[in-house]
Amino acid sequence: MRGISMLEIVIYIGMLSIFMVVIVATLMQIVRTYDQVRAQRDVVSNGRLVTEAMMQAIAGSQAVYAPTSVFGNNVGQLSVVTTVGAMSGETVNRIDFWLDSGRVWMRKEGLATTSITSPSVQVNQLRFDQINQGLGREA
Repeated sequence: MRGISMLEIVIYIGMLSIFMVVIVATLMQIVRTYDQVRAQRDVVSNGRLVTEAMMQAIAGSQAVYAPTSVFGNNVGQLSVVTTVGAMSGETVNRIDFWLDSGRVWMRKEGLATTSITSPSVQVNQLRFDQINQGLGREA
């Protein structure tokens, strides 16, 4: 019977070490890819929520409330006047959207301020541009 030589043990340990390094590197890449995909999904999901909330408010609005709206700025604010959801005794309601501390916020008049975006998503710009129609009306 012949035993295992010291050279064979060193070769086996070297092969096992290379195999383990490849496995660990592959697992680390899988985790990084998963984190990137999750972050992209969060950004898309939050973008959809912001867009839907704004579209709903704009669709039911009568006008843009210019005194509190900020146009042409990367940290803009949009305020719209609507009759939808007006408080009792009121005829109109104002809804505001703005960017603060990397999050998009919404406030309906008379209600608490709520963040539309999650804390895991950082919003860098929220820009509103005012477009004037040919008849002198704001669009």
